Amino acid sequence: MVLITRDHVTRATPGGRFVFAPPGIFGGQPGERAASHVLRNGEQIPAGSKQSSSLAKGDVLVMLTGGGAGYGDPADRPRDLIEHDLAQGLLARDRAPPLRGGPLTSLRSRAVGSARVDLPGSLCANWAGPTVNPAL
Repeated sequence: MVLITRDHVTRATPGGRFVFAPPGIFGGQPGERAASHVLRNGEQIPAGSKQSSSLAKGDVLVMLTGGGAGYGDPADRPRDLIEHDLAQGLLARDRAPPLRGGPLTSLRSRAVGSARVDLPGSLCANWAGPTVNPAL
């Protein structure tokens, strides 16, 4: 989100993936489409791709990047790695793939919007999640 601090600002969005979501591969789920809008006086105004528009002081420009398509069928990911992803907040409980062996009961859900990690365990058994810079 960007707060516009002066009048007569021109916005141009050359980005892609506003219409079509990136496809998953090898059974992976599709990612999310990009989107942007302007918040002006309590109103949400769509701001599509490959367009320009004028912004005024006090407007808030919101840009959501697309991406995050899955690689491999999430149901093939080992249970312990799914539980790890849930514990780290990398996967929302309501987006977790069905688990073999019963429901998850040992971990609290820490939903992260629509984020998900769809990596097959056989290819990333030692993956411990993304590196997070606490200074950001």
